[in-house]
Amino acid sequence: MAFFNFYMLLGTLAISIPIVIHILNRKSAKKVMWGAMRFLRDSLVTRQRKILLEEILLMCTRCLLLLLLVLAAARPFITPGSQISWLVVLPLVLAAVAALASSFVLWAHPRWRRRLFVMAVFLLIGAGTALILEERLQSRIFGARGARDIALIMDASDSMSVTVDGMTNFERAVGEAERLVESAPLGSSFSLVVGGSIPYAPVSSPVNNREEVLAALRNLQPGKGSMRAPDTLALAAYTLARGNNPAKQILIFGDGQRQGWNLQDQEAWRAVSGSLEQLSSLPPVILRRLDLPGSFRNAAISDIRFSRDSFGLDRPVSIQVTLSNPGTESITPSRVVLRVGDVSHEDDSMSQLSPGTEQTFSFEHHFQDLKAQVVEAEVEVEDDLNLDNLASRVVNPVARLDVLIVDGNPGTRFFDRASAFAALALAPVSRTRRQAESTSDADAPSPDQTMIRPRIVNAADFPQLPSLDAYSVVILADVSRLPTAAADALARFVETGGGLLVAHGRSSLPEFYNHWRISGENVLPAGLAHPVFPAASEADGDGADPAVGVYPLSESFVHPALRIFQSEPVDLQQVLMRAYWKFETEENQKPSAHEPAARLSNRDPLLLERSLGEGRVLQLACGLDPRDSTFSTTRSFVILLHQLIPYLSAKGSERLNLAHQPGTRLSLSELIPADASNGRARLAALFEDKPDALRIVTAEGEESSGQLRYSGSPDNPDNPGDDVTLVPPPDLSPGVHLLDLPDALQPAFSDLLNENQHLPFAIMRESGEGNLLPLSEQDSSQLRRHLLWQEALNEESLRQALEGGRFGREIWRPLALAAWLLLIGEIALCRWIALRRRTGAELKTEFQERNQPKKSFLTHLEKMKASR
Repeated sequence: MAFFNFYMLLGTLAISIPIVIHILNRKSAKKVMWGAMRFLRDSLVTRQRKILLEEILLMCTRCLLLLLLVLAAARPFITPGSQISWLVVLPLVLAAVAALASSFVLWAHPRWRRRLFVMAVFLLIGAGTALILEERLQSRIFGARGARDIALIMDASDSMSVTVDGMTNFERAVGEAERLVESAPLGSSFSLVVGGSIPYAPVSSPVNNREEVLAALRNLQPGKGSMRAPDTLALAAYTLARGNNPAKQILIFGDGQRQGWNLQDQEAWRAVSGSLEQLSSLPPVILRRLDLPGSFRNAAISDIRFSRDSFGLDRPVSIQVTLSNPGTESITPSRVVLRVGDVSHEDDSMSQLSPGTEQTFSFEHHFQDLKAQVVEAEVEVEDDLNLDNLASRVVNPVARLDVLIVDGNPGTRFFDRASAFAALALAPVSRTRRQAESTSDADAPSPDQTMIRPRIVNAADFPQLPSLDAYSVVILADVSRLPTAAADALARFVETGGGLLVAHGRSSLPEFYNHWRISGENVLPAGLAHPVFPAASEADGDGADPAVGVYPLSESFVHPALRIFQSEPVDLQQVLMRAYWKFETEENQKPSAHEPAARLSNRDPLLLERSLGEGRVLQLACGLDPRDSTFSTTRSFVILLHQLIPYLSAKGSERLNLAHQPGTRLSLSELIPADASNGRARLAALFEDKPDALRIVTAEGEESSGQLRYSGSPDNPDNPGDDVTLVPPPDLSPGVHLLDLPDALQPAFSDLLNENQHLPFAIMRESGEGNLLPLSEQDSSQLRRHLLWQEALNEESLRQALEGGRFGREIWRPLALAAWLLLIGEIALCRWIALRRRTGAELKTEFQERNQPKKSFLTHLEKMKASR
């Protein structure tokens, strides 16, 4: 609380008025002794106590009334984030005044007078201590005056484009910031930081050239995703460290939406606090919170998913578009449109979306071109936030996926092999039979246009393969073990981005798989414990479980690549498991980092996943042939493999869609097809001239540039980690942008460039920005643990903070209301006391007659009263 000293003195004088009047009246009373009082003493004791109580109430009411009137005239205010609440300080002061006033009424009673006086002193000391502590805290925030370095943070998140009272919050923020810069005291220097998913500083160090700051403010635009507050404040601290003034200050212009503040990440906030403490003085952080609409309409495209992670030109792909309503009102969109190049798909089967609900629309598209293509989903609706009505992805259809199936159980007949049904599920029969019958014809071109091209090799021949670079995925089908050199080569294949599916049949040896490591890390998600034979009886031995009727549980297929099993009717319950492996997670085996991708009906894991380097490993508890289950004879088996193989090989589509966050880079080297013949030559082309930057055409049609970063050397064959990455500029908004490659580099990316010879890539928009959930008081309290945090209620308050003054929420209205109520109470109390005392004066005291002398005395007393 903040008070003016003049009004404090005036309040003290006002409180003393009723006390002085009471003392003067008490001294003017004369004590008259007359004989008849000794007969009325007993009846007057009770009467005296009631009078004292009435006088205490009257004195307290009058003193508190005058105090509240003076405080209301002083117009005190509460600074935002005060550590000492006025609900504590004000009651202490009022209680102290009431105790002090009561002590003067009880002047004739020394014991009670001393108690009340001591109580009043202690209450005043407590209130004064609280005010002093609050004064010191506020002095740290508002004490600095004169020249200072000020970091202006402009919240450019998507929610700042919401219109409130005919103007967007971003326009309002820019206008207030401009007026603040123009009216700032002499000696003020400003830096400018734009808060978004990737913060950046148009004015990276404090300058006193106000025209430069104003020009940078006028060029800003919203739509930068969600403001990552910890990263933004850390960047603001960096800009302030480059200033020369000892006094520092950070002003944030934003709507105070909770999205992006990451309050649960205490490590990040401790790092921010450490950065601010390194400055010459700890800067206060003041948020100018702009108003959010009380209710708003919003429909958002929250996700675009493809039924397969990699897809080609051989069959249509299903595209699911998720539409959500993060607003506070129900809304009914007109339609959802999916655009792939020049082809559009529409769905107008809209139903009303209630707040917090979502609806998924499924489209089917058959890609006809292998070039990188833009997929856009848009909802047509009238709402308050338009930026999240459109979502974009860049996809690159795959010409072919080469899959190597290592057969651990080769037989004389094709259908007796462990790999037979997997090969049949992945490719046409004609090609699969040809590969099985003649290995020399395995590499011959196929007349069909299927994307997945399997090749079968016996486990005994696998170590003789010169390289695995030509393959995207390797399947170990009931392979008992691999030689050490071959196992290490396969693990390195996964580390560099390959996919591995291990299907454990009855021939798998736990002593090999449980100790298969690369660089001290387990290759598989879990170890093998023992085989389980659900269809066998307990008497069959071999550790068999007595369970019967075990089958894959479709509800447990939670893996992203297997969600199709939850939405489409399949025949999983018709599968009969004859044998599978029980997984173990001993101390020497690293357990799966996630929930099993799929389970059996008895809750045993069926499919596990883990990441190894840049690649993925899937571990299946059963084999791929009819000996272990009837899985391979069902339609579900074909769907399973066609979902898992593209997932294991998915690279291109992910690499062209970048998360909007710090550290995001586009790896150009990984986009080059990894074929052994010319992959190294294409990589060398990137290193030839080593340009510093490449031109980017932004989604808004403007020109920008991205920095190139190089690692390794193409001339070093022992360094497979050669990489060239593009660092996008931080001011890019979410959307599809075009990378303009030099002519010398275009042949390396010929399979990805669009018709204009540009490489498209997408920066994806974060979900949750449309929720418009504001920071709560509890959130502000948490921020004060790390920052000198305050919130400005209006533009005038922010200007006062810039000048070193204080601001806050005035509380004179409740004080004036309390004073008015006390005035009414004082009038009613006086009236009530007057009525009670008048009634008491008319009371008659009767005495019991016992003897004649007393009766004659009473008669004499009545005569004396009548004569008066």
